[in-house]
Amino acid sequence: MGQLFAYYKNNFAKNLSVEELIAVACQLSQFENLKFEIKNYSLEVFPDQPEGAIYHPNPKLYQNQWLYVIKNQADFTNFIKNKLYAKQ
Repeated sequence: MGQLFAYYKNNFAKNLSVEELIAVACQLSQFENLKFEIKNYSLEVFPDQPEGAIYHPNPKLYQNQWLYVIKNQADFTNFIKNKLYAKQ
């Protein structure tokens, strides 16, 4: 989860706080002719899903903490971009 937050922080937080993002989404949802939809996506986890963008390493490597690590930064970035900009 730490790397996911780091991705947000490094790419979005400078220009848009979480609170601002939620406020903008709420305001935009009030326009009747504006098509706004919130979708829920989950990252696939390797090795359960061979194409998984994240994995769970051995907890002993991280002071017995359960966490997810990005398997491949490029694949992770592409997954996020594809979900954000997908035309459906």
